[in-house]
Amino acid sequence: MATNEELIARWRDEEAPLLPLLHAFHDRDGFLSEKSIRAVADGLKIPVAELFGTVTFYHHFSRESPGQSAPR
Repeated sequence: MATNEELIARWRDEEAPLLPLLHAFHDRDGFLSEKSIRAVADGLKIPVAELFGTVTFYHHFSRESPGQSAPR
């Protein structure tokens, strides 16, 4: 399993790396944790708020761990 640093290094120099990098983290973990989002923001030098906006815009990105759901 690739580390955060390895994933960022793989995509950082590509043209428009944000979405492929988010997909790589999501595919690896099954969701996008706050820690992962902050790692991507730091690695790509973009504000965390901007990244959260992107993540919440695309509904196929889950922010909850698989199996974790809100109580009913």
